[in-house]
Amino acid sequence: MKCGKHTKFILTPVSEILKDCVNATKGLSMGVETYPLCDYIMQTTFLKMTGASEQKLKCILWEIATNDFEFRYDFLKPQTSYGECSNLKDKNKIFKEITAQIKKLSPDTDYIKNIFSDEIKTEIKKKATENIIGVFEKKVLVSWQEKQFIFYKSNFSKVFDNSHFCNYSCDKKQNENISLIENCIDFEHIVYEHRNRCAHNLKSYQENLPNLSNLVKKEYDYENYFFRFSILVLLDEIFMKIYREYLNLLEMNI
Repeated sequence: MKCGKHTKFILTPVSEILKDCVNATKGLSMGVETYPLCDYIMQTTFLKMTGASEQKLKCILWEIATNDFEFRYDFLKPQTSYGECSNLKDKNKIFKEITAQIKKLSPDTDYIKNIFSDEIKTEIKKKATENIIGVFEKKVLVSWQEKQFIFYKSNFSKVFDNSHFCNYSCDKKQNENISLIENCIDFEHIVYEHRNRCAHNLKSYQENLPNLSNLVKKEYDYENYFFRFSILVLLDEIFMKIYREYLNLLEMNI
């Protein structure tokens, strides 16, 4: 596999940050006296994951620019922007660019279709859900947010289904396309808005608790850290998979 300067970082799962968080809190008791640490630790872990995700996508763009001079020309134009790689629009744009690079490198018309087969999607989903449950189960972090964790275990399958991400399509003009995630995974509301609140300390001038109209909404139960972590891991696994395919094709075309 062809390795660039950022390859090791790009292919290091953001789920490792969750494992570091669990290891760092092993010495804490499950008593109520440790609960004040909950928001600090959860928020810090969440921001580390979003930050790593965004930096990974920037590194992927730079690696593509290193290998494709035509892309580099457009990439360095002031009017060409991929933003901070934080919202879903930015992520979709980068995902489509990697897909376009793969099409350039592979003459096989089925290559794109086979990258995210049902078996691969099932494995990605497992890493984003069941593996996360295994990391947190019976740990102090769950004792702080037990209600949210129980809801997550009972409902993650409604959000994370094979049909909700990386769907392949091909129109009449033979334009192949793979979607990143579907609307049923509400990245903007569950992850991105909370990312902005934490990163810019927006809660400092806002009321500490949501109003009652938000609390009674069914969607509010999905605004918990376990769903946020899972969505970030899901996206990370998708980008790592397609980036590995890109690297393999680069090596084959040397």
